[in-house]
Amino acid sequence: MKKINEDGIGSNYHTIDPKPIDFFHDTRIAVEMTPTAWGQYGVQVTCPELGYDSGFRKYQSEEEATLFARNQYSSLINELGANEVLESVIAKILELV
Repeated sequence: MKKINEDGIGSNYHTIDPKPIDFFHDTRIAVEMTPTAWGQYGVQVTCPELGYDSGFRKYQSEEEATLFARNQYSSLINELGANEVLESVIAKILELV
């Protein structure tokens, strides 16, 4: 009988790619965050598929810029998902007709 040596819960589980998944992983939405002068941070969120451009906005801290980017990204993802659901419903209706 082979004994499994385990150092802790889940220590025998491994992944091929150990890098974490980035929050901004959807390629349809571009998020650009850059440091600006005097310790500020700038952020711009664009989604060509929806015709959305937030414009370049400046924030006092990186946390504020990240919060804005995450909120915009989440709402755009929801809108893109809603569009996909609507398209699939319309396709089903057209199949029935």
